[in-house]
This record gives sequence, C-alpha cells and structure tokens, in this order.
Amino acid sequence: MFRYKLIVLFSFAAIMANCSTPSFQKKDNGIIVSLKQKVPNSVSTVRLEVISNDIIHVSASPDKKLPGFKSLITDIQPDLQAKWDVVKKGNSVILSTQTTKAIVSLKTGEVNFTDINGKTLLEEQHGGGKTFTPIEVEGKKGYTFRQVF
Repeated sequence: MFRYKLIVLFSFAAIMANCSTPSFQKKDNGIIVSLKQKVPNSVSTVRLEVISNDIIHVSASPDKKLPGFKSLITDIQPDLQAKWDVVKKGNSVILSTQTTKAIVSLKTGEVNFTDINGKTLLEEQHGGGKTFTPIEVEGKKGYTFRQVF
C-alpha cells in the first residue's frame, strides 16, 4: 500500500511540475513555445520557423494558438535542406541552424539571435519586448503589436 501511495505521489508531482513550466513543441519546420502569461495580453505563444540557415521566421501571440492564415506580406518558401536542431538549456530554448541560433526565454518569450559562435546579431529588449493591445475594427477583434530591440 505504501508503494502505491508513493507512486501516486511521484506521478502527481511530475504532472504538476510539467503544468507549471513553459513548454515547447518541435514541429517539422521549427518550434512552438508556450508561455504562462503573467499579465493579460502579454505573449503566450512564440513560433520559430526555419526558412533557411540565415532566416528564422518568428511569430508571437497573446493567445494560446497562432492564427492559421497565410501572411499577406511575404511568401517565402522554406529551404527543406536547411538542417536545424533544438535544445532546452536552463530557462531557454535554443534553435540552431548551421549559421544562426535563436534563443527564446521560457520566462518572457523574448527572442535573441546570435551567430553560431554566440556573437549577438539581434537582441530583443530584456524582460520581453513584445506588447499586444486589443483592438476592434469593423466588428473584428485583433491586436496592435509593438516590439522593441
């Protein structure tokens, strides 16, 4: 009986630990990072898509899911030959290609880019530089977006 209670206790602790920490999912062309919102309309989801070794497309949303519509700005086709990998290191997830690293904070969702040797290429404001403000235009709800580097 004691062994059964111990197993249940450890299972519960493991489930609670996974629920309390942000997570990421590896997809065919990149990753999706899910964050716990600390304030309303802060970043909740960050998606990184590998376009090429030098281009990583970043999308973010205060919602748990990103919109599924196609971009009106660009129509970049991913280089399916680009090799990439992802690792979790401390409070960050690092997506690496042959030339570039994108580092996502699991606490704030901030994204920083470095070359393969760690030299900073682009750094988002510390603490997270993304802000979303809800708007409604002609009866459709959305957000305005601001990002600070």
